[in-house]
Amino acid sequence: SDPDGVPTTRMPLDERAYNEVIRRVIESDPSAGSLIFKVFLGMNAIPQMLRLLYQVVRSKTVKRQDIYEQFFQTPFVREYCDREGIPALSANNG
Repeated sequence: SDPDGVPTTRMPLDERAYNEVIRRVIESDPSAGSLIFKVFLGMNAIPQMLRLLYQVVRSKTVKRQDIYEQFFQTPFVREYCDREGIPALSANNG
């Protein structure tokens, strides 16, 4: 919740802290690690992101900004959004 008690998606820690916790769980408990991977890879956006990285970007490194700029512009992501009734994002509203 924010300071006014309103629920929010903002997380209190930065992403590195969460990544570190998840990394430690995966390393310390193989069954928990398997569950984390199963849940993570089961999210619809993850296979699409992997497809962007492996079929479109095709580079060992990529800037986060490049991903932000390209992801919603790829035909397979646009098709998914159309199919699911998700409004397209324009360059102005990110």
